[in-house]
Amino acid sequence: MKSALTMSAVLLLFLCFSARAQHASLMAWYPLNGSANDSTGQYGPMLLENTPFASGGGILCSGIYRNSGKPGWCDAETPAMPLTIFRAFGLAVQFKVDSLPARNSPVFIGGKDYRWMGIDVRPNGTMYLRTNSSGVASSLTCALGVWHEAVMTYDSAAAEGKLYLDGALACTASFTIDHGVGAFDRTFGITNYASGDAFRGTVKNVRIYSSPNMPLGTGDEPRAHQPQTPALRNHPDPLTTGTVFEFFMTEAGNAAMTVVDMLGHEVARVLDARRTAGWHSVSWDCGRLPSGLYLARLTTGRDVAAKLVRILR
Repeated sequence: MKSALTMSAVLLLFLCFSARAQHASLMAWYPLNGSANDSTGQYGPMLLENTPFASGGGILCSGIYRNSGKPGWCDAETPAMPLTIFRAFGLAVQFKVDSLPARNSPVFIGGKDYRWMGIDVRPNGTMYLRTNSSGVASSLTCALGVWHEAVMTYDSAAAEGKLYLDGALACTASFTIDHGVGAFDRTFGITNYASGDAFRGTVKNVRIYSSPNMPLGTGDEPRAHQPQTPALRNHPDPLTTGTVFEFFMTEAGNAAMTVVDMLGHEVARVLDARRTAGWHSVSWDCGRLPSGLYLARLTTGRDVAAKLVRILR
């Protein structure tokens, strides 16, 4: 009986994983934590100009346009992505705004000549989805000096783009991406070359996916501005040697995370420490654990979150 129950639990977890596996694959991931490299190894490093690494992670952006003639200008952009990026993709970026701009300022935007899609912060702090030469405003607001995560997705089959802030749907736009054919129009960066604006603040954890169906917990239904449970995710997934777990704390308190195998045996104690409210990350080296499915379990106060992870050797 016990064996049957164990096998049923394993089968359920396997089905959950199989459903997740249909999501988009991670094309590139730039943690920007002391390095400009793509941690997936598929693309070259980001080009960083006058954007030093911050002590708490990320790169510091001055908000000064590189062609303005002013000292202290900055820029940062990814290498060119495949042409398929214009058909369907998802992009997530974590950011912290130092000061509100005088006009719309890009957090992250695609292309140099065509500027085909981007995430903007408006002078009043609300988020804006840029679409070619136009865009759609939202009512969701970012706070100064606070880490947020913005996600933009595009699906050419539906001719639809979406913008999320901290997991909540900010706005939706119906449009067809208009882009150039040059490699420089297949990049993402912090500068809008059309208006001469660059982001002012800190940027980190830039992730680009091959589909808008990103495994980031975002959904179409508007909900509270911040997750109401300790949302848990990890990148890369599947993993070979290690991964980085990211989780959200609704309030300050102790965070405890363990990893168990499919028989319920604890194989790792990843974290047991006090954390402030907001998003956090913790690295896990899976050592010599064999290939297979494992379950990460996060407990924060009365909240519990679980995440299925897979090790591939």
